[in-house]
Amino acid sequence: MIRTVEIESIQPSALYLNQKDVGEWLMKGVNEDGLTEKPFPAIIADKQIILIDDHPRAFLASQTAIRYIQIDIHKEVENAGGYGEMAEKCRENGVTKLTDLTKQLLSPKDYQRGRQSEIPAFFSGS
Repeated sequence: MIRTVEIESIQPSALYLNQKDVGEWLMKGVNEDGLTEKPFPAIIADKQIILIDDHPRAFLASQTAIRYIQIDIHKEVENAGGYGEMAEKCRENGVTKLTDLTKQLLSPKDYQRGRQSEIPAFFSGS
């Protein structure tokens, strides 16, 4: 189901961003239309919109004048509980909206290490 929501209402499920991934979007020279041309994947848990993928593109959209974006709400997502746990970890670490990821940009090496330590069970498939 596609819905239009305020970009500030979206809770990230990633505590870190890879500088390389963000840089690749910047190198494409995308504009606001390019950042929002397709809906962002999300789930709703505990009455909150949680982004489940495409964090670099969503982060860059949050750095522009864009106030509203489209999300594609996935009702059945494998490991939805894991995304909820990751979103909770983000909130515990002060990441409650996409713009909070500004301070979470890491080198590719540090990003990989940080992501794997976020919630190990989620990444191991257990």
